[in-house]
Amino acid sequence: MKLEEKHKQFAVKCFAQFMTRTEVTDTFLKEFSDDLPPPPSMQELPILHGNQEQHSNHQSIEEQLDKDEYFAVSFDELKEKYDYLYGNESDNKFNQDFPKLQEQIEIEYAQLIEQKRNKLHTQHLTEYQNQVDEHQRNIRIEISNQLRRFNITHSKFSQKYRELFDQTRNEYLARYRNENLKDDDKVTIELETLYGYIKQQIFQVSDKKDATTNVRLAHNILKTIATHNLITQNEPIEDTKPHDTKALTDT
Repeated sequence: MKLEEKHKQFAVKCFAQFMTRTEVTDTFLKEFSDDLPPPPSMQELPILHGNQEQHSNHQSIEEQLDKDEYFAVSFDELKEKYDYLYGNESDNKFNQDFPKLQEQIEIEYAQLIEQKRNKLHTQHLTEYQNQVDEHQRNIRIEISNQLRRFNITHSKFSQKYRELFDQTRNEYLARYRNENLKDDDKVTIELETLYGYIKQQIFQVSDKKDATTNVRLAHNILKTIATHNLITQNEPIEDTKPHDTKALTDT
């Protein structure tokens, strides 16, 4: 997929908001789902016509399980069973029950054919789903590789997007300045957000030196959170409840 200008600007704005490449990729795939290459078309599923099944990639079920052969084998097995049960009377008994036996074998054969058809259909759906999954994995890898160039930290970042990146970064940071820091609860949330981000980086970076630096930074932020919580918990509670001045004067 070749990225259009709107795709590139979207990626720049995402990276400017401190999103990781994984997060940018996830957001991109959702935002531009209609622009992505479609998955491979599903091959024609088995089409059932009466007693025959047509499918380009599979031998028909009836060809796999010959009906005449199936009936012959089934009747032979039943005849042996009748010989064992009825002895000299087996032929008469067998001929007498023949219509019922034939109907029974017909039902068993139909059930077996249906089972095989369902199995073939399921296999086909599974094969197609595997193709779709592979397509989506390839698209994700391809998009991710292209998006990384729109992070200002990348060596091939185009300078034409620097102004957009800086503007978006400043707007993003402005939303978290001053006003948020006037509220103790919001200060705690911001500290916890920073801690969570640094903690995430610890598990993502491969360089041990960077990991050690992040561990120290996370530890310092954690201590700051603990100190801030301790201070806010120990602050004296201002008595804002109005006093009953009338009761005082009455005494």
